[in-house]
Parts: sequence; structure tokens; C-alpha cells
Amino acid sequence: MRSAPCLPSLSTAPNSSLAVQARLERIWTILDMPVVQRLDMVLQYTHRDRVLQFENGLNTWEKAAATVQLRETLMSQYSQMKQVCVKIKYAGMWVPGRYLVIIYQRPFSSGHPLMYNIHFQGLSNGLTATFSIDALERLCCALIHANCQIEALAAALRDEYGSALVYKGVPYPSEPLNDVVPDMIRIIREIQEYNGPCKILP
Repeated sequence: MRSAPCLPSLSTAPNSSLAVQARLERIWTILDMPVVQRLDMVLQYTHRDRVLQFENGLNTWEKAAATVQLRETLMSQYSQMKQVCVKIKYAGMWVPGRYLVIIYQRPFSSGHPLMYNIHFQGLSNGLTATFSIDALERLCCALIHANCQIEALAAALRDEYGSALVYKGVPYPSEPLNDVVPDMIRIIREIQEYNGPCKILP
């Protein structure tokens, strides 16, 4: 079971009002929330009809902020991996006979299957690229899990507190949640279907 993402810890506040303020500012900073939206959030939860929802609402916002932060980190990692894959694909590294694929096997951790690092080496021009299919598979699973959490938290904010999950001032996510997953699966399949020169090293 995956553990829930965590927010950066806060120093102990001298009173409850400052503690709440610190929690709010942490959410606003992580979500890069504009001043107007910050004020709207304060006004919403300090309204007499909503004041009793404040603590539960704040907890939900904290979970959402932590999950958005995690998902953005995963998306950044995916973007870096995709750049390597584009380099591999458009340099013709999938073409048999033009590149040697060297697969390095090493245990991921004790009691786990082998992790494969795939190294593409140009036979004529010396161009190289290294890619870990295991890392991509783990990233794909982590993104699917984060997407499910985002969907649930955004629904809770909307349905229970009348709030919209935002990041950098716009509704989050700005793109369909699972758009990248089919792309990641396609990349994995392309690597698996490579049938050119190959060498497996321990």
C-alpha cells in the first residue's frame, strides 16, 4: 500500500491562530495560489455558515496540496524520461543494425526482480542514451495512483466544501488526468519490441 504524500513540516506556533495561518500559507505556497484566491478561501471558511467546516476543509486542502506537489514531481520526471525516449526514437535507435542495445541487469533490492537499465550505443556515430524501463514502469504506476488521489480530493473539495482545486491560479489538473499513461505504455511497448543487436551484461 502506498503511503500518503506529506507536506513540509511546520515549526511550532505560539498560538492556534498562528498555527492555522502557517498551515494556510503552506497550502498557498505549494499551490502557488494568487492573492485573490487566497482571500476568497479565507472569506469562504470564515463565513458563519462554513466556520464549522474549517478544520476538515483545511485537512482536505493539505492532502490535496501534498498530492499536487507529488504529481508535479512525477510529471517532471516523466518529461525528462520522454526527452530521452524522443532522442532514442528520432536518432533511429530503434532501427536494427544501427545501434547496439546493452541491457544491464542488477537487483533492484533484496528479494525483488532484476532492474534493467537499457543503454543505446551508436554503431557508427557513437551517440548514446540510457533508459530504465523499470523506472518508467514504476513512474507509470505512481502517476496512476496520484491521479486517483487527485480525482478523489478534487471531488471532495467541490462536493463537500464548494471549492475548486487550483494550481497556479487555474483549475487542476489543466489536462485530462490520464492523458500521459497511454503514452508511457506505448514507450514501454516500443522498447520491448526492439529486435536489433542486443547484449545482456550482469
